[in-house]
Amino acid sequence: MSIKQIFQAGMQEAKRKSALSKEKKNLSEKEKLLYGQLTALGKKAWEANLELGSYGNEKELIANTQGQVDSVNTHLADLEKQKQDLENKKKAENETFNAQRKEVEDKKKDVDTRLNNEKKQLKDAQREAENAGNRLKQIAREEEQLNARAAAPTTTPEQKTEIQGKLDAFAKEKEDLNKKQASAAEAVKAAEQRVKPLEEESSAQQKEIDRIKDEQKKTIGQLDESLSKIGKEISADKNKQAELTKEQDKNFQQLGEKLAGAQVPDGAVASELAAVNGTRKEMENIQVGIQSLEGQATDSSKSAYSKMVGLIILFVVVIIAIIVALVMLLGPKKQPKTPLDILKSYG
Repeated sequence: MSIKQIFQAGMQEAKRKSALSKEKKNLSEKEKLLYGQLTALGKKAWEANLELGSYGNEKELIANTQGQVDSVNTHLADLEKQKQDLENKKKAENETFNAQRKEVEDKKKDVDTRLNNEKKQLKDAQREAENAGNRLKQIAREEEQLNARAAAPTTTPEQKTEIQGKLDAFAKEKEDLNKKQASAAEAVKAAEQRVKPLEEESSAQQKEIDRIKDEQKKTIGQLDESLSKIGKEISADKNKQAELTKEQDKNFQQLGEKLAGAQVPDGAVASELAAVNGTRKEMENIQVGIQSLEGQATDSSKSAYSKMVGLIILFVVVIIAIIVALVMLLGPKKQPKTPLDILKSYG
């Protein structure tokens, strides 16, 4: 067989394989569609209360499964209500605690503002008393120095007069400083008396805020724990619900198959039965097409296809090899290193 003949036969085989694959995919999709249609037929017959005495086993299976589905759905609805109630309670509790805490925080903010003002006044009075005391100490040292100079034998009467003037000025300043120091001391005492109850009130309010936070954390934590427990139960029920739904669909599908096989003449399921019959007819046509395509395969066509694939692979490999060779031959050649380049590489 020549290469031309190989490719001609191989392409025909490739087209046959492609068509066969497409038909098998189409058949698979029709099978899924038929399963859904049979399920819909069985479900419609059940919901329409058709006489199913001839299908006792399926009828019993559906009834038993439906009982379980209804039980799970009822329990799930109850759990969802419990969950919603807990979420509402959690929201209400948070709002209550937040309101309580905000009320105390607002009061504490007012107290802290007054406390800071009182502390500032206390600090100012303390600083004023300290400054007066420091000035009095400084005056005492200067008076001692002036008195020593006045008592010295070398001090002239004029100098003594000058010294006495300074001492008189110091005496007047000390009088003012003593009054200021006494006034500042009274201010310190009064401020301390005002600060202490404000500090106690602020501390008590902070303890109340901390208590509310701890109580909120405890209460919300308990609600979250209950919500987590219910969440797990809901998840388990939903998994059970999915399993039962799958099982019930299978029961409906089996009932649908028997109803379709019997071609039950009931108007309640006429459209569902027609859909099943139509899909089955399409599947029969597809299967005929598949059998026809499978029958077209011969040993020579399969061999030609294998040889064609091999030749294509060989052709691709040769092309790649030629490209690599051209790149190696025509690409930029690496210049040999000179002794100077070698020395620079070690520099």
